Amino acid sequence: MRRPPPLQRIWEFPVSGGTCLLAIAVSLAGWSGKIDPDSLMMGYRAWHDQPWRLVTGIFYHVNGFHLMFDVYWTWVFGAIVEEAYQHAVALDPTSDDYRRAVTSVEKPED
Repeated sequence: MRRPPPLQRIWEFPVSGGTCLLAIAVSLAGWSGKIDPDSLMMGYRAWHDQPWRLVTGIFYHVNGFHLMFDVYWTWVFGAIVEEAYQHAVALDPTSDDYRRAVTSVEKPED
């Protein structure tokens, strides 16, 4: 399996790196009580008067293990997609280009 890029290259992968940093910041703010996590979560209000809830719920994580797992895999797969198909494709994981990038990771030779 291909190794993820070192964290020193985070600025070369703005979508993946930014998503990871935002998830860390929002989770830490929620755990410390600086923000109310319920104000970010998806709910009926997202369809009425709080459309940000359609997106913001993905950034808050309930514990450190969950956060680190998601951040690690966002960094691994996101960096591959951004490197292969540029930053715009990384914003749309439903696109065919995104699927091709994720499935075209070179397999190690035996």
